[in-house]
Formats: sequence, structure tokens, C-alpha cells
Amino acid sequence: MGCGGSKTKNHKHLIGLLTEDDKHNLQHSWRHFTSQDVVEGGMNIFLYIFKKHPEVKQLFHFVGNGDTSESLKSNHRFRSHVGLFCETISIAVEEIRGLEYVLIFLRDLGTKHNLYGATPKYIQTAGEGITHALRKRLGNKFTSEVESSWNKFYKILAASMIKGMQGDTMTIS
Repeated sequence: MGCGGSKTKNHKHLIGLLTEDDKHNLQHSWRHFTSQDVVEGGMNIFLYIFKKHPEVKQLFHFVGNGDTSESLKSNHRFRSHVGLFCETISIAVEEIRGLEYVLIFLRDLGTKHNLYGATPKYIQTAGEGITHALRKRLGNKFTSEVESSWNKFYKILAASMIKGMQGDTMTIS
């Protein structure tokens, strides 16, 4: 009762930090990002993570340490994972006004990622990868305001996943 409600208020407080301008920036920039080959763009997220934390590659049983950026582009299972990741971000952006339910899903996803050996640091690095990929694809349309919106948004998403990794529960009241 008390514990679950406080966690809900915590997430509602975080969600409340997103302004209408933030929501517009997120939806508009993600729509632009996904208007081209989303998997190709999404691969830049993971390539960024692998460059920053090469040890992360070992968490992906379908990615070898010797795989290069070029070989990963033709790796069907890697492309599929990237597609699922981007689809999750798409759902979060589309459901931004009802984000509480997405956060429950992400908490559960965090629990699964914990089983694979992911750490909060890797989850946070994915946020950096998203801004890297958006900047690369959007060019000068990736303004400081858009970047700020994505940083706030990903902080909310990552907090939910990390709670799941730490075994915390979350309810909606």
C-alpha cells in the first residue's frame, strides 16, 4: 500500500517534469528518426554502446567480440534486437501521456536484463547512444532543446529499468 504508492508518486513526479514542449520535441524528433530505416539508425545506438563499453558485447550471445560494425549490419539477430529496442522507444514516445504503463513494462524488462548481466551503467549508456544516434540522423534539427527533452525522457525510462534490475516493484494507483 504505502510502498507501492510512493513509487508511483515517484514516477508521476518524474513524468511531471516533462513539459508540453518536451513531449512535442520527443514526438517530432522520433518521428523524423523513424521516417528513415529505423534499424539502420538504431544500430548507431548499439555501436555507440559497444564502442564505449566493449565488454557489453559479451552480453549478446549472438554478437562475437570480433564482430565489426560492418558485420553487425548483416547480423539478423542483432538487427532484430535493434528493431525491438527501437519499437520499445517508439511505444514510449507514442504513449507519452500514459507513460505509467510503459514504465511497468520497462521495470519488468529491467528485471530480465539483470538476468543477462546488464548493469545500470549500461542502461544509462544506452541513453547516450540514443542521443548520439538522434544527433547523427537529425543533424541541425537536433537542437539543445531536443537534446534536453531526450535526456529528461530517457532518465525516466532508465530509472524504471534500473528499479527492475534492483528488484523493486512498481504499481499504478
